[in-house]
This record gives sequence, structure tokens and C-alpha cells, in this order.
Amino acid sequence: LCALDVAPDDLDFFVNRQVTLDFTTALIPNTPLSTIGFGVHNNPAVGQASAEESPDCQTLLGHVAKKLISGTFMLPTGCDASPGDSGSPVALRSSGKVVGFFARVPGVTSPTSIDEIKSWRNTPLEPNLWAETTLMIPMSEVAKAFRQSIANPEWGSPHNRSLLLHILNAHDAAARKNTH
Repeated sequence: LCALDVAPDDLDFFVNRQVTLDFTTALIPNTPLSTIGFGVHNNPAVGQASAEESPDCQTLLGHVAKKLISGTFMLPTGCDASPGDSGSPVALRSSGKVVGFFARVPGVTSPTSIDEIKSWRNTPLEPNLWAETTLMIPMSEVAKAFRQSIANPEWGSPHNRSLLLHILNAHDAAARKNTH
């Protein structure tokens, strides 16, 4: 359990939401996302969490287009984010399941329209897609890192490896339950 100081206008974002880590969803382009973070941009009460559920908050590319940046696979999103939002969960708007977290946020939110950003794909402007958008690490990549850590006896304590295994096993059991 954790407690957050949430701005009153964003309180509805949390009501009746269960946090579920989703390690398996294959993200596709244009998937509506939600996020909650402590970024300073458009946050009337710095230090309080604020929600982002604008129409632009979506995946820009699918999971097959992920790119290795600083040793980690990432995907660009159209979500508004700013310093303070790094590490914030990224959830599917339809279910609330956490499918990633912000790994890199631009200094300020890009004023470029989401349609223009999408048009950069497969053009000379494509590097801007990666430079000017908020990047997320998909939970599928987190699961891979968990499994590598579990298999490495030199990583952390046996308790830490056991905890990671428990998280993955609980997710797998819930996924099997939902498919039957």
C-alpha cells in the first residue's frame, strides 16, 4: 500500500482503480494511456500527483518498434510529462493495468501536435520522434530484467530474487485465471 497527496481535481482518477502490473500486453500504436505523476508542467500544486488522460496520451508506436536507448528498450508516447514524472506508471486507459513507466521525459512538454509527431515515422524527422517525446519502458521489458535478475545468484539477496519471482508468478497465475 502507498499513500499519495492527490490534487482534488484528480481524485476521481484513483477511485475504484486497482493497480495491476501487466507484463504481457503487446502494445500497439494509438493505444489510449493514463498516467499519474509529480511533474511540474500544468501541475497547480507541486508536490501533489496529477493525472494525464488527454487524447494525446497514447502509444505512438507498437512494441515491435521499441528502441534500445541507454541499454533499455523504450517506446515513445504522446503523454505530457515534465521533470518529476520520471518513474511514473503508465496504464492502459481501458483497464488501468500498468503497462510501463516513464523513463525519460522532455524538459518541457512538446507543443508539436500528436498528428505531426506521428507523421515523422519513416521520414528524416523520425529521430525527433525519439528525442521530443516522453519515453516509457514497457512492463514486458521489466519482466525480462526480473527474470535475468532471478537467474543471477550474484544479484541482490536471495530474498530479493524470491520477491521478484513471487511478483512474476502472481501475475502469471492471475493471467491464467482470466483466460479460463
